[in-house]
Amino acid sequence: MKGILLKYCIFVISFLITLSVSAQQVVVTELPTQKLLPVAHIHHILQDSEGYMWYATEGGGLCRDNGYQIDVFRSDLNTPNLLSSNDITCLTEDNNHHIWFGTKRGLYKLDKRNYSITEITNKELQQQAINAIRAIHDGTIWVAADGMIYHYSNDSKLLGSYPSQWKGHKQNVSDFYEDSKHTLWIMQWWGGLLEYHPATDHFLPHPWTCGASPTQMIEDAQNNCYWIATWGKGVVRFTPSANIQTDTDNCTLQPATLEGSEHNPHKSQILGLLKDSRQGVLWVSAMNDLYAYQIINNKLHPVSTEAFLPKGKKILDRIIEDRSGNVWVPGYSPHSSFHLTPIK
Repeated sequence: MKGILLKYCIFVISFLITLSVSAQQVVVTELPTQKLLPVAHIHHILQDSEGYMWYATEGGGLCRDNGYQIDVFRSDLNTPNLLSSNDITCLTEDNNHHIWFGTKRGLYKLDKRNYSITEITNKELQQQAINAIRAIHDGTIWVAADGMIYHYSNDSKLLGSYPSQWKGHKQNVSDFYEDSKHTLWIMQWWGGLLEYHPATDHFLPHPWTCGASPTQMIEDAQNNCYWIATWGKGVVRFTPSANIQTDTDNCTLQPATLEGSEHNPHKSQILGLLKDSRQGVLWVSAMNDLYAYQIINNKLHPVSTEAFLPKGKKILDRIIEDRSGNVWVPGYSPHSSFHLTPIK
């Protein structure tokens, strides 16, 4: 693998080191705007269509980072009624360049033309904690809250609502994912994996046999599979069956992501994963640290991060990759986020 530039928010660290396992170079530096953040805890990061970074923070509202300054959208003394909650849980951008974001008490849409914020006020979602949100290729937006799934047009019209059911019980959604074939997948806490069928307007369950909640998934076209993060069973290699009503999916646990979890269960509690576009490395954010794996013969093999990651326990969240190939990792501890950039 080639070198990686690692930028770490909050900590002021700058060094150059060579990894013996992969001949990588890693530079750790301070993010220029880190001191402008209203709080340290970041749940999610989004790069919008113009290239700007948006941060969903815990208690600090929604933040926009242009590389020089942070614009903060929250309720405070100057704008006391802007949001019902400053805890931002998720965010996405639709085809009209609006930023949709969920809070612990309601759903909102920000218009980037004038930065006005509108609450989505249909009665089903008022004061609800929003669990997940995703804008997809057709311009519509999927939202999850309190065991329900809602489908919106980009002009905020409710198109449909559906119970997020698993074996007869409603379960909260952990994430939405749209793959390259525009298939919409739904992951559930304490449930399994659902696939949306537009022709019937129904969600069909896949035979999820992994024994742990799926939390996030990514498509791996090169290896003809999906990688799914779970809460308690590490990362799973998933190959869906041709007919989910009659066949059994291929769902394979990855031992490398479970090593040592009997003594450190947080390692197998995964919130985010990403296969980077430059090196094909699978980056995994667990409850205690960031892990890296090479994919060899459809199995994950660990890559040591000890030489370039800050020491100590880390509580991390969902990973994204920006258009420049940087891997952004938001988190709670140690403070805010860091990102990794392949060096050519």
